[in-house]
Amino acid sequence: MTAKMKRRDFIALLSGAAIAGMLVTGAAHAQTNFPNRPIHMVVPYPAGGIVDIATRIVTDKLSEIWHQPIVVEAKPGASGNLAWDQVSRAEPDGYTWTFLGPATMANPRMYAKLRWSEKSFVPIGATVWGPSALVVHPSLPVNTVTEFVNHVRKNPGILNLAIPP
Repeated sequence: MTAKMKRRDFIALLSGAAIAGMLVTGAAHAQTNFPNRPIHMVVPYPAGGIVDIATRIVTDKLSEIWHQPIVVEAKPGASGNLAWDQVSRAEPDGYTWTFLGPATMANPRMYAKLRWSEKSFVPIGATVWGPSALVVHPSLPVNTVTEFVNHVRKNPGILNLAIPP
């Protein structure tokens, strides 16, 4: 965590680990005939994994309902940054989607030169819900989230963060 990290950002980081969903770039606009061409879904995880499987279940059903193909591209690597960078640079027309994971909240705070943040995307629906909890070793002298944040700020570079995939 950096000194610039606000409490709101820290809480968003923790709660971001609790939900995954599909995202699109740009602002949402009403369209009478959406979709009228194929949708491109960029998955930041390997093909054949649980996120890929869940994504394909949802996109196959949507494709069937909309009578439009949804092309799923697995683009793992760099903790999801490759996929999210690609999607953040796409035309903001609702035809390029991605899958949100905990790293979408954490990565912009860990990698200084990313061209995107979680604010680069517009959520359109939840696909999977995975509750998470903040846990610390009993030897750490903290009892609340506020105490934990203060401890981290007073001891930069000492603690490590683990986020589930």
